[in-house]
Amino acid sequence: MKLKKEKEIFFYYPILEKGGLLATLVIFANYFCNSYKIKIFTSCSEPSLFKKFNKKIDIINIKKKNFFYNRILTSFFVIYSLSNYINKNTIIFSLQDHLLILLINKIFFKKRIIIRTSSIIPNGKNILEAKNYKNIFLKKLIIRFYRLADHVITFSNDNVRYFKKIGIYNTSCIYNFFKKQKKIIKLKKNKKLNIFFIGRLTREKNPIFFLKNLINNKMINIHIVGSGSSKKILENISKNNNNVFFHIIQKILLKNLKSTSICYVLHQDLRVHQTLWEKQCHTQYLYWHLKKLV
Repeated sequence: MKLKKEKEIFFYYPILEKGGLLATLVIFANYFCNSYKIKIFTSCSEPSLFKKFNKKIDIINIKKKNFFYNRILTSFFVIYSLSNYINKNTIIFSLQDHLLILLINKIFFKKRIIIRTSSIIPNGKNILEAKNYKNIFLKKLIIRFYRLADHVITFSNDNVRYFKKIGIYNTSCIYNFFKKQKKIIKLKKNKKLNIFFIGRLTREKNPIFFLKNLINNKMINIHIVGSGSSKKILENISKNNNNVFFHIIQKILLKNLKSTSICYVLHQDLRVHQTLWEKQCHTQYLYWHLKKLV
């Protein structure tokens, strides 16, 4: 009697770096490794990032060499590495740079493939956000190839509706799962709180709403970190208030930490994530890990 072979999920992530997408990969890979054999195919120059993954997960890292100067070239090498392991039980899960893996899978591998969108989808609702995206026409063209996937996972119901509108029907909106912290953080009574708004000061981030709702509370220090078209309006609103502080991101590096956001995490009582558009907050993973309120 032949034993049924276990299904395998190959995560395709050609350039693995710190950031929100890495947190997404950790969540998906660690979850699925309880039911599937998991392999991650990537090019990463920081092997220390692999510590976040379950030990049952195989990581095939082609490593970055000097000649991997081109993103497309790097993706080709990662796909070539993946091709050496493909078998009839393989499911491909793409998290980054989907076009190349979709085309090669369609022509050569012919395996089930799932993709998870990682960047802005110009869905008609996020017009201002889309304006700041370079090569938006090329992005829209590439999105058309998503129909080559067996399923598309995205982080917004607006994206799902847009995909169906252009003929991509096998889609679903799945937000990142964050394990609930057992420890509940209690704020001290009569303590003046430091509440931070970090990001672009533009209409889609809606910092004006944030400021107007907090500015009259004298038990709050409001820290606004960033720049953008709404900054002058914010400065006018807070002109006669001594509990509002503006910071320039480029000039703030505390304790020699590389990430401005991480520097500020250590000094925050509460972080506000705000946007006019439906969107998940990748940095929640970091904040909850450090037991900070979001």
